[in-house]
Amino acid sequence: MRISSCKRVGLLLIYLALSVLLSACIVKAMAEEFGGTITGVAGWGASLEDGIIAFSTFEYDVGDLNGDGDSTDSVVRYYDIILGTVTNTGAIGSGVSIDGHTIAFATSEREIGMDLNGDRDTEDSVIRYYDILTRTVRNTGVVGLRTGLVGDAIAFWTLEQGTDDLNGDGDTEDMIISFYSISKGEVTVTGIVGLFGSDSFEGSMIAFTTSEGEAGIDLNHDGDKEDSVIRYYDLSSGVVTNTEVIGESPCLSRGIIAFSTSEAQSGIDLNGDGDKEDYVFRYYNTSSSMVTNTRVTGLSGSLDGDVLAFDRWVDERRRIEIGCYELSSGTVTWVAVGGDPSLDDNIIAFSLWEQWFDRDLNKDGDAIDSLMGYFVIGVDQPIELQWQRDLGWGLILMVTIALLVAIVLLYSLKLRKSLL
Repeated sequence: MRISSCKRVGLLLIYLALSVLLSACIVKAMAEEFGGTITGVAGWGASLEDGIIAFSTFEYDVGDLNGDGDSTDSVVRYYDIILGTVTNTGAIGSGVSIDGHTIAFATSEREIGMDLNGDRDTEDSVIRYYDILTRTVRNTGVVGLRTGLVGDAIAFWTLEQGTDDLNGDGDTEDMIISFYSISKGEVTVTGIVGLFGSDSFEGSMIAFTTSEGEAGIDLNHDGDKEDSVIRYYDLSSGVVTNTEVIGESPCLSRGIIAFSTSEAQSGIDLNGDGDKEDYVFRYYNTSSSMVTNTRVTGLSGSLDGDVLAFDRWVDERRRIEIGCYELSSGTVTWVAVGGDPSLDDNIIAFSLWEQWFDRDLNKDGDAIDSLMGYFVIGVDQPIELQWQRDLGWGLILMVTIALLVAIVLLYSLKLRKSLL
């Protein structure tokens, strides 16, 4: 029995409408839910260089990685984006930083069960590094936390409580920035109070934030010692420069320092939302001393050329969302669900928690892991943007109209038959 042309058109419209709606929902859900590639590899604290993501992994997520018979350590691993492979260094460590074929990190003596700096205890955190080419771990024997690596130089924090009064201020309560030369095996203690971020070290310059209370100095000249202020240090000249600008979590690229500013500390509504409760990104040009307000809220960031990758809390599930801000245009694109971004050559490495989705994303039988992911700018589909929301509503309207037309056509056909 032949199907009439009217009925054929009606059925075709219904089929197309449902296909478009289903495809749109699937694509939209996938883009909106994650963004980028979830590797399925457990880890946190990403540092990205030339397509290699260095990170730490909690053993309780995956099992014993260093062969010591327990699953209580944090072990350094790295993931090759091109090959899609993960390599276990077997070295206990956190606060990782990668440059070239070297990964620097801090190792807890208590976790490893060894006295790494020869002071006859196992209470310290000591700087070590791993050579990817030779697959060997080297010990600096220097007490330190959180690393930054550029070429031959490892930057790190030293907590005075584990050593001595390193800046001569009469106490042992400060966090001091120091450097270790891999080739010379020598340490440079700057005596400077400060904390730096994951991507704060470039060339011979390192950007950091200094607590006025810890340093005992009013660095921004506002009459108190309660702020955190951005400064930077040149390793080649030994000169420290005070920007006098309130900020935290600095990142550095090509002489530009991006950082997050507490509105409460600055006393200014930087994003214009009517309160002074947010953290807002600004950036400082070391050549012109000019400060630019992005008006974008965020916590930590990574800067590479014209692009600032940053994260922010987005909902009651404590999920974190990563955005990209272009310094030249002032535009923002929300690219992925994740935190702690590390940006290099248009690739953003990050970590995300399975608890945010109540799903076992790496198929290991639980939904409690922190996993590594990455997003390729200009290639991967960002998570939902405003124009996508508008397009989504427009698509739904089009599909609804198509379904109504199809129903009317089919009803008209049925009615005509009944009259005949």
